[in-house]
Amino acid sequence: ERERERRVLSQHLLGLGRLITHMANSSLPNSSTNTPARDTSYPPSRHHNTPSRENRLTTAISPYLVDNHKVVLFATVSSDQHTIPDSINTLRRAAQAHHVLHACRRGVASAG
Repeated sequence: ERERERRVLSQHLLGLGRLITHMANSSLPNSSTNTPARDTSYPPSRHHNTPSRENRLTTAISPYLVDNHKVVLFATVSSDQHTIPDSINTLRRAAQAHHVLHACRRGVASAG
């Protein structure tokens, strides 16, 4: 079980690395802010190994982190090269959702 878990994590990190490389080499097209989502934290595991995994992932994607929000998107990142556009679309939508949520929170705070 641990070996399978290690292989799965390695595949996720490989996919994340490819996505980060692609993002570093090009901007996000059609984005008003060109700001990627905050984080792609690994979903909690049955074995409670999330902190070390999350630390590794957070370190890898730290140049793209925004504010203190976390968006769980890691499952959308694949090690297959052809899935990079889909992953970028997911990140773009998450960034847009983050900005909408932030604007809504500001509106609620100013109304109260």
